[in-house]
Amino acid sequence: MKNKSNNLLIYLLLGIVFLLVVLASYLVTNNFIVPVVVFVLSVSYTIIYARKKIVKHNEKLRHIEECYNFSYNFTIAINVKNSVDAAYESISESLSPSIKEYLSTLEHEDRLTAIGHLRNYFKISAFDVYYRILLLYFEQGGNIVQMSSLILEEMENLNARALMMKLKIRRSLLNFSLLWFLALAILLMTRFLIPSFYLEMLKNPIFPYLVLIFFIFMLISAHIFIVRATKDEQLGEMHEEF
Repeated sequence: MKNKSNNLLIYLLLGIVFLLVVLASYLVTNNFIVPVVVFVLSVSYTIIYARKKIVKHNEKLRHIEECYNFSYNFTIAINVKNSVDAAYESISESLSPSIKEYLSTLEHEDRLTAIGHLRNYFKISAFDVYYRILLLYFEQGGNIVQMSSLILEEMENLNARALMMKLKIRRSLLNFSLLWFLALAILLMTRFLIPSFYLEMLKNPIFPYLVLIFFIFMLISAHIFIVRATKDEQLGEMHEEF
C-alpha cells in the first residue's frame, strides 16, 4: 500500500510538472504547436523510459533495505528461538507487505526453503551468502550470530550506501529543479515584464523553434540526470542479480 501511495504521489508530481511546463511553453510562444510537441515528447519519454527506470531503481533501493532488515532480525530471532518457524513468526509483523505477499505464494514450501526463494526477490548476492550460512547452521549447528556477522556487516554497509544515495539524489533533484525553475522564470519574466521586447521576438518566425529547442534541451538534461542518478555502480559490487 505504501509503495502504491508513493507511486501515485510521483505520478501526481509529474502531472503537475508537465502542466506547468506546457503552460509555460504556451505563454512564452503564444501558439499551440510548441506546447503540444513539448507535451507529447515529455509524456512519451516518461512512459517509455523514465518511469520504468525510476521505479526499477527505487525497487532496488527498497530491496536492499528490506534484505538487511530481514536478515538482521531473522538472525536475532534464530539465535533466541532456534527454530525457523518460530523465528519467522516472531518477525512476521515487521516484514514489508511486499515480502509477505511474495512468501504467501510459497506456502506449499517448508519455511527454510521459502526463505531461500527470497534470493529471487531481493536479487542481492549477499543474501545468497547469508542463506548458505543458514543452511550450514541448521545442518551443523554453531553460533548463528558469529557465523553471519561478516555478511550482515556487508549488508549494513550496502544499506548505508543506498541511504546515502537516496539523500544525494534528493539534494541533486532539488538543485536541478531550482535551476530549471529559474530558467523558466526568466522566460516568463521576459513575457510579462518586458512586453515590448517580447513582441519583437514574436515577430521573428524562428522564435517558437528556439523556444522548442530550449524545452528539448531541458528534457535531455532531465534524461542525463536520471541516468546518472540511477547508476547501480554507486551501490558497489554487493548488489547483483542472483
